[in-house]
Amino acid sequence: SKLSPAVQREVSLELLRSTVLNFPLFRDVLHSFLAELAQAHSWVKCLPGDLVVEEGQLMQEVVFVIRGRLLMQCGLGIQEGEGPSPSDEEFQNLHGTRDVEISAGAWFSEAALFFDDRVRTATVFAATESELAVLSSGEYFRIVRKYPRLLKRHRSIEQALRTGDVSLEEMAYTKPPDDTDQESWHFGTWSCWPNHWCHARRQFGTNLASF
Repeated sequence: SKLSPAVQREVSLELLRSTVLNFPLFRDVLHSFLAELAQAHSWVKCLPGDLVVEEGQLMQEVVFVIRGRLLMQCGLGIQEGEGPSPSDEEFQNLHGTRDVEISAGAWFSEAALFFDDRVRTATVFAATESELAVLSSGEYFRIVRKYPRLLKRHRSIEQALRTGDVSLEEMAYTKPPDDTDQESWHFGTWSCWPNHWCHARRQFGTNLASF
């Protein structure tokens, strides 16, 4: 029999819990908001070599890597809010540009939730068979408008980003320490995550304490 909308939302949330709920903007918010948000994601399956996003495109969605590994090809650097933090694994390719690996559990293009005029400066391909959860900025705002307090908080953060009081780097994915078994922590053995996310949460909360 067909699942009820409420059950569908809970199933979607459970599938995304290990990745999307680590995004700082989605921490400490209402469960109903998270459940709706989870259901609003589009699922994308990629084969090795598939183009995910391309330089020159308007940035309109945030992408979460649920399974697999992507490769972000950059020029001289990634603009703030487009990719993982600079501490993640990167190397220079034969063409003199930088390649950044994006593994399961990571996200990129978080700037799409705060700016509607950002243009991509990097191209992303699937390095392995991958599964992505994509949240468009339009779907995010459709849902957050139902929650006045969360919308007010979002607008406050947005203003702080524009004035420079808060940096998008605080929402960028940072690779957990001792990340030696990608598949194990993706499927629930999150031994290296708690301390990492406590640190990220403290840093995020320090600058956003007034929101």
